[in-house]
Amino acid sequence: MPSVAPWVIAAAIHGATRCLGRPDGQEIPAWDDLTGSQRDKAVCAVCELLDSPPRTHQECHDLWARLMTSDGWTHGPSYDFEARTHPCLVPFDELTEAEQIKDKIWASLIEVFRPHATKEAQ
Repeated sequence: MPSVAPWVIAAAIHGATRCLGRPDGQEIPAWDDLTGSQRDKAVCAVCELLDSPPRTHQECHDLWARLMTSDGWTHGPSYDFEARTHPCLVPFDELTEAEQIKDKIWASLIEVFRPHATKEAQ
């Protein structure tokens, strides 16, 4: 497999997890429909995960939650980009099964891509 840039990994993981939807029933936009800051946050998460030892799915959720809260997001009953609320900003054990599966997909795919990942965000 050729080298894979972190943004490609982030887009692949996003595509793999978006079919599970959000717990509030809202559809998750395709990668190309995300804002630049949403894509940047995903690439940042990929880079941080690749630069560290393998992480559990709980640790992947904790990283995502930290990135979201550092950007001003808080827990809310539904996803609202303008209000910066997200229903998944809760401890891992309080997530729905589908949301926990998303974190498991993140952790698993990072390990699949790890040997082929480049360090450049491109």
